[in-house]
Amino acid sequence: MSSRWWWWGSVAGFGVAMLFSSNAGPASAAQTFECRHAAGRAQVTICKSPSLLALDREISAVIDTLRAKAGSEQSAQQRLTDRLTKWLDKLNARCGARESCLIRAYKQGITSLQQEVRLLERKRSGSPDNEPAPDKNDKGRVIAKFFERDRWSYTGGDASAEVTEFSDGRGFLRVDVMAESGAFKYFAEPHGVLIVTDAAGKVIADAYASGLAMRMGTHGVFQQPHSGIAPVKAAEFSAAVYAFFSFKYCGWRQTFERTVGENNGCYQSSQRAEYRAFVADLAKALSGVTTNTGERFPILGWQGIKLR
Repeated sequence: MSSRWWWWGSVAGFGVAMLFSSNAGPASAAQTFECRHAAGRAQVTICKSPSLLALDREISAVIDTLRAKAGSEQSAQQRLTDRLTKWLDKLNARCGARESCLIRAYKQGITSLQQEVRLLERKRSGSPDNEPAPDKNDKGRVIAKFFERDRWSYTGGDASAEVTEFSDGRGFLRVDVMAESGAFKYFAEPHGVLIVTDAAGKVIADAYASGLAMRMGTHGVFQQPHSGIAPVKAAEFSAAVYAFFSFKYCGWRQTFERTVGENNGCYQSSQRAEYRAFVADLAKALSGVTTNTGERFPILGWQGIKLR
């Protein structure tokens, strides 16, 4: 896990700690705490914000998954409780009632916890944490490329994605985003997601990258790159027929804790909701695709390329 995710992931754990440390019943699955028992400026702010409440429910679902996969051993559950309780102590000090800070803590904390879920799944299945590196002399062949760019006011963002195929049959997905801010308190937040599917629209692998930048100095432009990768085994990549790419961007200005600009729910959570909707409709939509191999085509708001 990168250091960028660690701090925000830990801050996002304030509600998580409550869920783990309390012997909550099924009703707690919808939210990590009850608003009638809200304590501290952060929780009061969350209960007043529909966006934060939605993020709280989303992180609660990820926590339930993590709890289930961590096993029933008391020591494993206790370690999670202890770690997440420590995160709780940091939240009010670093975010307090600032909604923008809480939103960033939640959405990046969700990503951090999802990474832990995937790690536990790999350990349970006996799979290695990382795919073995390809032959160093085999640089692979890029069989699909995407690029998108958008701007708002003093901010900008772009994203690129590539699908690479190696001679031994393995595949490799890479997404890069660049967040760019040219003025103090102007935020840039690009998101990019790349997936490959089989002929029926079943997802074989995906890669995701999200960026956030705000210029801190008085001169120049601040740029922050972020990347996401996903190696794909040869047995799985042999079934890959389509690659799809989605780019979402928002820029906004923060003034007295009020957000203005193009920040229309452009968070990782909304991107994930769009991802789920896209995947759900993909099989039906693919029946009408006749584009030749290598040519880009739009489908369901995404850009696609037929690989084979």
